[in-house]
Amino acid sequence: DKSRWDRLRRYCREQRITPALFWKGLYGLIVGAFAGGQGDVVVNEFMAGRPKGHQRGVGCYYQVLPFVLPNNLLHAETTVEELFEYAKQWQRAHKDHASLSIHRQRRLVSPPRMGFMFNYIHFFPKLTFEGQSAPIEQLIPNARGQVQLAIKGIENELHLFLDYDDGLVSLDNLLERLVSLSDQIVNGATELGQLAFVSDQEWQFQQSWANSLSEWHNDDSVVVRIQKMSEQQPEAVAIIHGETTLSYRELNERANRIACQLQHQGVGRGDIVALCMQRQPQMLVAWLAILKTGGSYLPLDVNYPTERMVHVINDSGASFL
Repeated sequence: DKSRWDRLRRYCREQRITPALFWKGLYGLIVGAFAGGQGDVVVNEFMAGRPKGHQRGVGCYYQVLPFVLPNNLLHAETTVEELFEYAKQWQRAHKDHASLSIHRQRRLVSPPRMGFMFNYIHFFPKLTFEGQSAPIEQLIPNARGQVQLAIKGIENELHLFLDYDDGLVSLDNLLERLVSLSDQIVNGATELGQLAFVSDQEWQFQQSWANSLSEWHNDDSVVVRIQKMSEQQPEAVAIIHGETTLSYRELNERANRIACQLQHQGVGRGDIVALCMQRQPQMLVAWLAILKTGGSYLPLDVNYPTERMVHVINDSGASFL
């Protein structure tokens, strides 16, 4: 609504930041929070416009600039002011590298299986056709493997759009979470530790789910629990993947067969088994089979370059693939 947009712009003026930097910082923050601190967060910012010297060029000019939030910045004691100050300094420090072509970027860094893209639109061209206004409907192009957040902040309106492949990731309510974080910051939250990333309803659900764990014996491993389910409720659905389902009985039986094969090949307690498979039910079957042997599994992304896979396997000490 207009009042929310007015408060946000007022906050940005007081902090001497742009609305684009505000939302970019929040996007990186929420991605980092739900990544569980697994590393630095990289958000690719999409920027359209002609650089100097190309005013007479023909075609669509755009750049993709990385914005990196280091993992050591994303902790509870960091202030919101420090977060935005870092974003400002990053933007200034990397301004000279903005002209690096996308082709050269891809040669320097291999594109990940999934990335996060940010696009802030602060103006929109008006098109006319035969004297009639022609509104532009499509804002976000489909980019494979990208979670795209596009924000349109023009005059008195603010619109948020999210586009992603739900076969790669589930991002339910992410836009609502972003708006909630924005409201908390504008209303006075000063430290990251004061921000609530989940709603009250989600928190209550998490608490009830945690309490239900007391029904399980603390010494029950995943292997034991699945074994019990296969005996007590054998036809209950254990895995759903598209149109494919596996019951606990099917999951346990398939895992047992693979576990026997692994043991015949020498896999035993303490061995590390590298697991490189597409994200399908068979991957979970193989994962369970490895655990049944007493081994540990090392997940590898099928899109990793061969050299990276070899390095990870050697570095981990994995004996089987």
